[in-house]
Amino acid sequence: MRPTTLFAATAALVLAVSAGAQEDGPTVAPGEWQGNYALSRIDPRIRTRAGADLIGMQVIQDRGADTATVSWDARRAICPDPLDEPCEWIGAGGTDTARVIGDTLVLALRLSPDESDPAILVLQRRPTGPRKPARFTGVITNARADWDIRFDAVQR
Repeated sequence: MRPTTLFAATAALVLAVSAGAQEDGPTVAPGEWQGNYALSRIDPRIRTRAGADLIGMQVIQDRGADTATVSWDARRAICPDPLDEPCEWIGAGGTDTARVIGDTLVLALRLSPDESDPAILVLQRRPTGPRKPARFTGVITNARADWDIRFDAVQR
């Protein structure tokens, strides 16, 4: 290939890639909460990791934003009594907007058809020191405050 033809082909490729990138719009850096999380229930009656599997969630947040988009799904440990038969909440899920308040993420979970009593998930990031990953803990309770589930979380 002649040098001028090679240059023209390279220029056309660069322009095509640049045009495609401009169509996608400007990129925004991810926020501190962005990532995938596995929540595990803290309950002395649960003896296995699989039994403690509470919620899986993906958080999408722009840097500096006070909200985040959270896609979540409820798992076996979501039932009020983890030793009882599986409940109707297993498999519940959705994509909702969470509020970010400093080191805390707050999300309403639509676990049951009763919209008057949503579950509220509160996930807190606890710094552990320089060069160490943060520790995540939290609680899920309902609006009527007649039950709660404590949990730990890991970011994957």
